[in-house]
Amino acid sequence: MKTFKSIEKKAQILGLPMQDLFTLLFGLSIAMVLGIVINFFLPVSKYYFFAVLIATFGAFFLLKRINLRKHPSFLFSLISYRLWQPKHLEVWGRTEYGSLDTGSKQLQ
Repeated sequence: MKTFKSIEKKAQILGLPMQDLFTLLFGLSIAMVLGIVINFFLPVSKYYFFAVLIATFGAFFLLKRINLRKHPSFLFSLISYRLWQPKHLEVWGRTEYGSLDTGSKQLQ
């Protein structure tokens, strides 16, 4: 079966997968809005906003470097693994806890 790499390749913007870039920009937007909201109640230094921009550019270049190693959507995979995926499996009424690294399991 003939496959076309250009069709199967993920969409990229500025050298990053589109999903990672939008997640990064979403984080930048949340940090900026949070700084503006906090500034209504407490004075926030201009260095906070400068630090957010520097951290965003640093994360951008780090993600570009990771993407050179062809890791599939690194940032979104990390967020999904840490926040959304359950830490245990439930199989036929039994709950299995364990680590993927060591292979140890504890049945209840």
